[in-house]
Amino acid sequence: MPNKTTEGFDAAAYMREYITEKVIYKRVNFTKGKAEDQELLDWIAAQPEGISPYIKRIVREDMERRRNSP
Repeated sequence: MPNKTTEGFDAAAYMREYITEKVIYKRVNFTKGKAEDQELLDWIAAQPEGISPYIKRIVREDMERRRNSP
């Protein structure tokens, strides 16, 4: 299936370039069959805000706590 274009605009090419230039992926590994990891995965999956926003929020909260600690 060809890329969708509108008047010379290639949306798929634009998205590839945007992701390459602007997005950073960080990988977190969890071990299958390890109860502790499964508990963490279940907790993360249950967050209504989504995985990425949840992780960003808890990192921000941790940063703030550390800034404000003696």
